[in-house]
Amino acid sequence: MPTLAEAAGLAQSGQGLAVVSTLRSDATIQSSLINAALLDHPATSLPGLAFVGLGPVKLNNLRTRPQIAITFRREWQWATVEGHAELAGPDDPPVAPDLHRRRRHPR
Repeated sequence: MPTLAEAAGLAQSGQGLAVVSTLRSDATIQSSLINAALLDHPATSLPGLAFVGLGPVKLNNLRTRPQIAITFRREWQWATVEGHAELAGPDDPPVAPDLHRRRRHPR
């Protein structure tokens, strides 16, 4: 199984493009093409993935069912990583102390 960094490294030549898959309420899969980047978690400093622009349907999927799979590729090589999403937005609980306050009031 590839590490997160190895999987994301496949997409470097493709501008970080990846396919993210979430679980709908009827247990079917919804997939979208996104742009992802490695980013340290703001509270734990552990490596994670960050991406934006999912839209309301996928956000609702992740709020109620945070299971997620992201597939990266370069030519005929590919790797998928799976896990649980943590959302960081104005409508979500903060994942780190003062995260929302910093976002609203930059220094």
